Amino acid sequence: MNLSTGEVGEMRVYDPDPVRVWEVSGVQQTGTFSMLRCAGVTAARNTDAHTCTAELPRKADELIPAYFCRDCRGRIAEVSRRGFILADLYDLTDIQTYALFGEASYSIRGYDVSVSRRGGDRLLHVEITGGL
Repeated sequence: MNLSTGEVGEMRVYDPDPVRVWEVSGVQQTGTFSMLRCAGVTAARNTDAHTCTAELPRKADELIPAYFCRDCRGRIAEVSRRGFILADLYDLTDIQTYALFGEASYSIRGYDVSVSRRGGDRLLHVEITGGL
């Protein structure tokens, strides 16, 4: 999620179940590679490697509160007012937010998330790895 534009990007490792919302499909499209570009972000997914990666600009503008409800602004402010965050929306009654900065790692519902800086390209590299 880009805090300055309110744009939400989904970093999905696996294909979703066509019927059960928020569940992983029993059949995966293996060997697929998809790419999305928006708000200066490039993302790619490879279900064979069980990964989804994104390259984020290092800097972004401050949070624009009008893009978010009051409860969401509170959750976001707990982790960051600038740049990007990762929001786990699986349980909408218990949304978890994580700051995406320099060097960080998280374990979220069986997924490993790593954030790192890559050389001089001025981008943050985010990788989510899962295992079925």
